[in-house]
Amino acid sequence: MQKTSSSRLVVGILILASIGGCGSDPSDMPAVVSDSSPSATAVVGAAAAAASSRDALAVVDLRDAPQGDASYPTVEVGAGDNTFGANAAIRVRPGTEVKWTNTGRNAHDVIPLEPAKQFGVGPQAFAAGAVHEFTFAEPGIYEYFCDIHGSKDKGMVGTVVVGDVDYTPGSANAAADSAPKLTGTIKVPADVPTIQAAIDRAAPGALVLIAPGVYHEAVEVTTPEIVIRGEDRNTTVLDGEFKLSNGFKVLSDGVAIENITSKNYAVNGFFWTGVSGYRGSYLTAVNNGDYGIYAFDSVHGQFDHSYASGSPDSGFYIGQCEHCDAVVTDVVAEYNELGFSGTNSSEVAIVNSLWQNNRAGIVPNSLDSEKYPPVARVNVIGNTVRNNNNGDASQAKNSAFDAVFGVGIVIPGGLDSNIERNFVSGQLNAGIAVAPNPGPPYWASFGNRILDNVIRNSAPGGFDLASLLPEDGPSCFQGNDFKTSAPLDIEKVFPCTGTPAALDTLKGRADLAPYLDTSKNPKGKPYQEQPEPAAQPNMPDALTAPAVPAKPGVVPLKIDLAAIKVPTP
Repeated sequence: MQKTSSSRLVVGILILASIGGCGSDPSDMPAVVSDSSPSATAVVGAAAAAASSRDALAVVDLRDAPQGDASYPTVEVGAGDNTFGANAAIRVRPGTEVKWTNTGRNAHDVIPLEPAKQFGVGPQAFAAGAVHEFTFAEPGIYEYFCDIHGSKDKGMVGTVVVGDVDYTPGSANAAADSAPKLTGTIKVPADVPTIQAAIDRAAPGALVLIAPGVYHEAVEVTTPEIVIRGEDRNTTVLDGEFKLSNGFKVLSDGVAIENITSKNYAVNGFFWTGVSGYRGSYLTAVNNGDYGIYAFDSVHGQFDHSYASGSPDSGFYIGQCEHCDAVVTDVVAEYNELGFSGTNSSEVAIVNSLWQNNRAGIVPNSLDSEKYPPVARVNVIGNTVRNNNNGDASQAKNSAFDAVFGVGIVIPGGLDSNIERNFVSGQLNAGIAVAPNPGPPYWASFGNRILDNVIRNSAPGGFDLASLLPEDGPSCFQGNDFKTSAPLDIEKVFPCTGTPAALDTLKGRADLAPYLDTSKNPKGKPYQEQPEPAAQPNMPDALTAPAVPAKPGVVPLKIDLAAIKVPTP
């Protein structure tokens, strides 16, 4: 027996706390529900951690969980934006009710691997804050996955084992692919009729080369170390028609995607999750319902020569990686809520790129809703950042995102990062700002270096440079070309070298509260109505260039950061 209900996520105060991050990480959720009748409480002291593949799931045995006055407990499973949580794999007694709660910001679904076992829920009924419940009466193995953020065997996967049946992860629906794998270049549609079929047939090292055309596919990549390339970036187009979830969803290491447009998807244009080694080059992502070009819980990555617009979250996103080892270079982002966002994405370089006409520009940030806070050691160097106060740009459903509306570059709750040699102009509230994430929990910003930037034409009442709540442990400012700052004389108050001047650090200080009140910010147009871009530059020699996968564990493109100069306006 199943039932689904929706509840609204409660936000206590308007904070920066939802900026660009995925939903709450359910791995810290205990296996508890209310102990009120008719359900008792099931508590797991040492729950298994969330896993990114089915064969890595550790089953939590709840058959002997405390029962209280009820015959059987109700067990909770959290559904964050990219993973089921600590109770992703559980063993329960017949008659147990399992309660899935969407703790993230995005819609999810619960899809049974065996369609005949109808215990799941679709995304329309499982939006953020929604609850889905099902009572498992019969013994058996009930494997499931989120089709938006995983596949049958990887990513967002889970299992309910009912009773004393034998279970080996992945065994219930194990099926061998009898079709022979193909090497070399596989042409779509000349050799194989669809993109998905070609990728499924590709052996590691193969090149899937896609002819010009409009493809209405949601492509899932589970083969490692392949290259997927369009013959023409502007005419090889995946179109989700605002119905399909992801243009490309990559769950395998070492996959590179090149020279393709992905537009009008309900969730993401290009999405890598839980991988080592990834690359997106000469990509165009337009008017997708969450992120444009997106890597989560992934390391050793590179986004280059790509364009992203119209996303109500961010055009480019790299998040939840303690040592990301990632580079974003030579990209353009516009008409998004945020040009770049990265929650807890440490060791990322964002360089030589254009961020314009978004609601906010570049926003690495710290949140507890993902693993590995706080964000640290980010290099934001050599970018052009302008006019990121576009009231018509795509707007997030959560108004807290707009706390950074009108800011060019800001690190809420970041540590030991470098913002250097950027050209920032035309910002409404702040050109470059360092701020805490006021939480809860509270994340301070300190140890950041803001050096040798050029800031121009900030609006009256705004600031070229700002340090909000500097008493938390100041970052330093030096060598910048600017006119206005908060506090006044910011480079004398917080110098990077020498002794701070004996000045009043509170004089002219910016107040955080007005940023948090987003009620007067202009309402953006829906992501479906954002403008189409002009034709974008094609990958050189797309028809003949060799296939170069993004090898797992290999450091991505190395850039001489010291050689980067301030862009010419």
